[in-house]
Amino acid sequence: MFASRELIRKHKAIHLIPKKSLECSKCDKKYSSKSALSKHERVHQENKRYVCPVCSEAFQISEPFKIHMRKHDNLKPFVCSVCFKRYASRAVCKRHKSGHKNKE
Repeated sequence: MFASRELIRKHKAIHLIPKKSLECSKCDKKYSSKSALSKHERVHQENKRYVCPVCSEAFQISEPFKIHMRKHDNLKPFVCSVCFKRYASRAVCKRHKSGHKNKE
Protein backbone atom coordinates (compact mmCIF):
# COMPACT_ATOMS: atom_id res chain seq x y z
CA MET A 1 0.00 0.00 0.00
CA PHE A 2 1.12 3.52 -0.77
CA ALA A 3 0.33 6.58 1.32
CA SER A 4 -0.41 8.83 -1.66
CA ARG A 5 -0.95 8.85 -5.42
CA GLU A 6 2.39 10.64 -5.79
CA LEU A 7 4.22 7.72 -4.14
CA ILE A 8 2.45 5.26 -6.44
CA ARG A 9 3.47 7.37 -9.46
CA LYS A 10 7.12 7.44 -8.32
CA HIS A 11 7.09 3.69 -7.68
CA LYS A 12 5.69 2.97 -11.16
CA ALA A 13 8.29 5.28 -12.73
CA ILE A 14 11.07 3.09 -11.29
CA HIS A 15 9.79 0.17 -13.34
CA LEU A 16 9.64 2.28 -16.52
CA ILE A 17 13.33 3.23 -16.45
CA PRO A 18 15.14 1.24 -19.14
CA LYS A 19 17.53 -1.28 -17.65
CA LYS A 20 21.20 -0.41 -18.04
CA SER A 21 20.58 2.94 -19.73
CA LEU A 22 23.59 4.77 -18.25
CA GLU A 23 26.63 4.33 -20.49
CA CYS A 24 30.28 4.71 -19.56
CA SER A 25 31.91 7.51 -21.56
CA LYS A 26 35.17 5.56 -21.90
CA CYS A 27 33.86 2.14 -22.99
CA ASP A 28 30.62 0.50 -24.11
CA LYS A 29 29.51 -0.81 -20.71
CA LYS A 30 26.04 0.21 -19.49
CA TYR A 31 24.58 0.40 -15.98
CA SER A 32 21.16 0.84 -14.43
CA SER A 33 22.21 3.17 -11.59
CA LYS A 34 24.48 6.17 -11.20
CA SER A 35 26.29 4.50 -8.30
CA ALA A 36 27.10 1.40 -10.37
CA LEU A 37 28.35 3.56 -13.25
CA SER A 38 30.45 5.64 -10.86
CA LYS A 39 32.02 2.51 -9.35
CA HIS A 40 32.79 1.16 -12.83
CA GLU A 41 34.37 4.43 -13.99
CA ARG A 42 37.11 3.94 -11.39
CA VAL A 43 38.61 1.19 -13.56
CA HIS A 44 39.57 3.86 -16.09
CA GLN A 45 41.52 5.97 -13.56
CA GLU A 46 45.28 6.11 -13.88
CA ASN A 47 46.22 5.62 -10.21
CA LYS A 48 45.49 1.92 -9.82
CA ARG A 49 46.49 0.56 -6.42
CA TYR A 50 46.33 -3.18 -7.07
CA VAL A 51 48.78 -4.65 -9.58
CA CYS A 52 48.84 -8.34 -10.48
CA PRO A 53 52.31 -9.81 -9.86
CA VAL A 54 51.72 -12.42 -12.57
CA CYS A 55 50.53 -10.38 -15.58
CA SER A 56 50.83 -6.74 -14.38
CA GLU A 57 47.15 -5.97 -14.95
CA ALA A 58 46.20 -3.10 -12.62
CA PHE A 59 43.01 -2.49 -10.65
CA GLN A 60 41.62 0.51 -8.79
CA ILE A 61 39.28 -1.61 -6.64
CA SER A 62 40.31 -4.57 -4.48
CA GLU A 63 37.38 -6.90 -5.26
CA PRO A 64 38.03 -7.23 -9.03
CA PHE A 65 41.73 -7.68 -8.21
CA LYS A 66 40.90 -10.57 -5.84
CA ILE A 67 38.71 -12.21 -8.50
CA HIS A 68 41.49 -11.75 -11.06
CA MET A 69 44.04 -13.40 -8.76
CA ARG A 70 41.74 -16.39 -8.27
CA LYS A 71 41.92 -16.97 -12.02
CA HIS A 72 45.72 -17.19 -11.94
CA ASP A 73 45.57 -19.53 -8.94
CA ASN A 74 42.74 -21.49 -10.58
CA LEU A 75 40.62 -20.94 -7.46
CA LYS A 76 36.90 -21.31 -8.05
CA PRO A 77 35.19 -21.20 -4.66
CA PHE A 78 31.66 -20.50 -5.96
CA VAL A 79 29.71 -23.61 -7.00
CA CYS A 80 26.44 -23.86 -8.93
CA SER A 81 24.06 -25.88 -6.75
CA VAL A 82 22.30 -27.25 -9.86
CA CYS A 83 25.15 -28.55 -12.05
CA PHE A 84 28.14 -28.11 -9.69
CA LYS A 85 30.15 -26.03 -12.16
CA ARG A 86 32.69 -23.82 -10.33
CA TYR A 87 33.43 -20.09 -10.70
CA ALA A 88 36.00 -17.59 -9.46
CA SER A 89 33.34 -14.88 -9.09
CA ARG A 90 30.11 -14.97 -7.06
CA ALA A 91 28.40 -12.69 -9.60
CA VAL A 92 29.27 -14.94 -12.55
CA CYS A 93 28.11 -18.02 -10.65
CA LYS A 94 24.82 -16.30 -9.79
CA ARG A 95 24.29 -15.27 -13.45
CA HIS A 96 25.05 -18.84 -14.57
CA LYS A 97 22.64 -20.28 -12.00
CA SER A 98 19.82 -17.99 -13.17
CA GLY A 99 20.20 -19.62 -16.61
CA HIS A 100 19.03 -22.91 -15.10
CA LYS A 101 15.79 -21.22 -14.00
CA ASN A 102 15.18 -19.93 -17.53
CA LYS A 103 15.54 -23.45 -18.98
CA GLU A 104 12.84 -24.93 -16.73
